[in-house]
Amino acid sequence: MNERFFVKDLDDKGFFVARDGSILNELFHPEKENLPLSFSIAYGMVEPKSATKPHRLNQPEIYLFLHGQGVFRTDADRFYPIKAYSLVYVPAGCLQWVENPAEEPLSFLCIVSPPWKAEWENEENL
Repeated sequence: MNERFFVKDLDDKGFFVARDGSILNELFHPEKENLPLSFSIAYGMVEPKSATKPHRLNQPEIYLFLHGQGVFRTDADRFYPIKAYSLVYVPAGCLQWVENPAEEPLSFLCIVSPPWKAEWENEENL
């Protein structure tokens, strides 16, 4: 077997503000880590009393919320309360955004397949 283990710590150097306004840190991305993965996984955060911009990806996403509570919105009329350990599946092309009305950050893991690419976040998707 020619596979290798890979361990990575979440640190301050990898954080960036995504175009939707969330704070992200890509944990495992096959192109950046040279790993044989069909998905990418990122740690994300929405600051207290804020929200991400409505956006859509052409790929499905899965969110696992780790800390905090808020609201996951999929269009103007539908919303889902979320808290730590809530899981959300977002179909490809679905309008989505996250609201954090709380006094503490809302954190999550986001899995995208195929792996996320920055160019997917263009003006027509925000």
